[in-house]
Amino acid sequence: MIYRNFFLILIVLLSSCEKREISDEILAEKIDGLISSEWVDVSGVSVDIYGKDEKLGSFSGYADDERRVKLTENQPFRIASITKTFVAAAVLVLHERGDLSIYHSISTYISKEHIQLLVAEGYEVDKITLLHCLQHTSGIFDYAFGHGKFGRSPYLEIASKDPSRIWSRTDQIQGAMEWGHPYGKPNEAFQYSDTGYILLGEIIENITNLNLGQAIRELIDYDKLGLKNTWYEVFENQRDDELVGRYFRRKDFTPYHASIDLYGGGGIVSTTQDLAIFYFHLFQGNIFQKEETRSLLFSQPKFTSNHSPIKDYRLGFEVLKIYGEEGYFHDGIWNTQVIYLPKKEMAIAINFTYGNSDYLIKHIIKLILGN
Repeated sequence: MIYRNFFLILIVLLSSCEKREISDEILAEKIDGLISSEWVDVSGVSVDIYGKDEKLGSFSGYADDERRVKLTENQPFRIASITKTFVAAAVLVLHERGDLSIYHSISTYISKEHIQLLVAEGYEVDKITLLHCLQHTSGIFDYAFGHGKFGRSPYLEIASKDPSRIWSRTDQIQGAMEWGHPYGKPNEAFQYSDTGYILLGEIIENITNLNLGQAIRELIDYDKLGLKNTWYEVFENQRDDELVGRYFRRKDFTPYHASIDLYGGGGIVSTTQDLAIFYFHLFQGNIFQKEETRSLLFSQPKFTSNHSPIKDYRLGFEVLKIYGEEGYFHDGIWNTQVIYLPKKEMAIAINFTYGNSDYLIKHIIKLILGN
């Protein structure tokens, strides 16, 4: 889900307010007061801002909706669909190296089993490219939620019945084939599809001969960027940190096996600090070697139909434009958002334990700006 109100508030405030200095300690004290006020009903929140001239972070509240476990500094959490930005960056590094081409068909790189599943449901696999999957223009039905007239996916309803079930990538692709219909031909229209991104996850593994976590870590180079609290669940060694609780539609998904959202559409565990750092370096051009690759990141679909795009989605992120101010954005289903503001050369990440609050966000930004 997209919390556009947050970014409307954010961009307007950043555009109109003159920044003054504020320390981590003062920010923490103010946020503690806000989160305990009668105007805010969230269990916990962490926020980080990272830029050339700004490095600021704070946290407050609890890591669970029952408010039993206090939230700690740099406590990690499942970032869900923000993983897609990492996946897209990794694919572009492989493209830059010449190990694959984003203009090639996915049939060049995925398993015969998965090709057969797609073909059996009428997909023209040879015409679906990696670029289509990156931009959500592949036409492949979204196993996670589906969409309108093409079918509503029962995936979450099925998955929620058994927290211990371990889902495979093939299970989810098979589900996409059974639960819905193609959105259309490749590049005909934009329709968000986790299925396309789990196919990209498979491609990364097949090209690198590494599991998805190891491959993305090496391709993006976490050590170089300074991502100290980011890892891919299941694929990499699980740390002892207790993760921040994850909730959706008032249901606690914290105890569910990570495979419920793992293979490329989601799966990474991180912190607001690391997310802000990653977005800053990605859009500063510090992950790629060539300017051509940096430009590819911003590629816009050229639709073969008269359909209007639902979102201005590029390769692993969405461009938001409000009052002439651009931001590069992604969110995750568990109430996490991250945005890079190019004019400010600044990235901001925020995570709510449970629910979200425009009131709180507005005041956090005002505090950061010193107003």
